[in-house]
Amino acid sequence: TSLVPLAYLAPCVCLYVRGMDVSICEFVDNRGLTLAVDAAAGVVKNVKLLGAKSANGRTYSEAAMRDAVTLYEGSKVYLNHPVNSKEPRRVEDRFGEMRGVSYKPGEGIFAEVFAYNPKHQFAEAFAWNAEHAPHSLGFSHNIVGKTSTKNGGLVVESISKVNSVDLVAEPATTRGLHESLD
Repeated sequence: TSLVPLAYLAPCVCLYVRGMDVSICEFVDNRGLTLAVDAAAGVVKNVKLLGAKSANGRTYSEAAMRDAVTLYEGSKVYLNHPVNSKEPRRVEDRFGEMRGVSYKPGEGIFAEVFAYNPKHQFAEAFAWNAEHAPHSLGFSHNIVGKTSTKNGGLVVESISKVNSVDLVAEPATTRGLHESLD
């Protein structure tokens, strides 16, 4: 087991709102926290899934985060975004799931455990990247929710569905797992 700064596994949160052309990817800053990677067991502990404020000026309401905890519990993690969002996800792309999800007021949503299949063909590369090249990967959440505009900024008022959590090579708004694009 090795310790890796949690910032290296900062997710990018993608929001697709039904009936609207709204797609939002958010960088979540996890600097200063520590996670543990156990490659043999296929476990990464203490993963932050969602923060209250994005680097792009968007805000997630406390109610949206608090009420979404049960939706993130057991959420499936897939490799890459789907090529066609109307087609079912491929079984060989399923990589793991989030467990022990909780909300910490003022901080965000956390998963006690990101459990992945250590026998998956990508597992060894993932573990190596998480420890040695964290800038090469990022999490991106595919969720459904409602937004509003307040004081000129976009506020996510609710999250109604977590479709998946996708592990991607080029997160939309980050240079990797811990750097936000300017």
